[in-house]
Amino acid sequence: MAKRIWVNVNNILVIAEDTDITDDIRNTTSNIYTEINGSIYAFYKKSVDELILTIHYSDILDENGIAYESQTIFTDLIEKSTGNKEIDVKIQNQTTPSLITKFNRVTDSTILTTQATKFTYDIEVASTVGMIPLTSFLILFDVGSGRVYLGNIVSINVLTVTLDSQIDFEFPIGTIVDVTTTQMAVDGSITPVIFGIRGLGIVPGLNLEYDITRIIMTCYTSTAVSLAKFGDLTKLIRGVALRFRDGTVQNISNVKSNGEIAGITLDYIPYSATNPVQGQHGFTARLTFTGQDKLGVSKRLKSGEDLEFIIQDNLTGLASLEIVAEGHEVEL
Repeated sequence: MAKRIWVNVNNILVIAEDTDITDDIRNTTSNIYTEINGSIYAFYKKSVDELILTIHYSDILDENGIAYESQTIFTDLIEKSTGNKEIDVKIQNQTTPSLITKFNRVTDSTILTTQATKFTYDIEVASTVGMIPLTSFLILFDVGSGRVYLGNIVSINVLTVTLDSQIDFEFPIGTIVDVTTTQMAVDGSITPVIFGIRGLGIVPGLNLEYDITRIIMTCYTSTAVSLAKFGDLTKLIRGVALRFRDGTVQNISNVKSNGEIAGITLDYIPYSATNPVQGQHGFTARLTFTGQDKLGVSKRLKSGEDLEFIIQDNLTGLASLEIVAEGHEVEL
């Protein structure tokens, strides 16, 4: 059924029946956000996170019951009035490249000395300083194409580095190679240690944006875990902090115990070595950003921005701690 949708002189979004001009929805546009998928418009009330209306553009009329001159004109009206043009990332990015990467800390950097060959495992680098087989995580960036490769080192032979995943692009000579560590069971009690997504558009000229939709924490321990502990360690003093950095810094959360992790994540699953199926003490936990029943927003990383974990206590007593970020590239 057609609806009349417009913004009145009082900056109020009006949605009315075509045949009955009695307003059935009135909200200041500052309390409205929209999701757009092709010709489908969804209007939400921010204050209560409530879906107001979903409607196809062909059913939208102006205040006088006349079709808008074009969908572009109507879209511009809504976006300019509400001050946003939010799009459901589950709809927006179904065809853009996905991303699964570990939070990491860059320790060294080098470049490719020969062009990488697709479907092979070896790369030639100018230096292997800081690279440790079966431990180091490499990130390759090609500024010209915007391509990124992520992989773990299997072995090193002089300046030939063998990786665990096949090369998926012919990265040219001069491609930047960052050497990183993903092991977060470190001592940050004196000097905090920062781990980030890194490499997602932080290189000058590499114009990539990513939406991070969720993070997954995996912790292995030597002894049993409990909610009062962090892993199998005594409850932390300063905690493990999550923050967003984009020139300014926004703190998101801080956890000091397994119980606090369980309190903010969708899934906290403890594991026990006495369980023959699990065979390992520890836990996994998942924090999802997207979805109106969760945090409701993705964390978008533009050039020079990062999502970071800060280790502020001594976590070396853990057998292992790694955190994975998942998301997708934004279509610019």
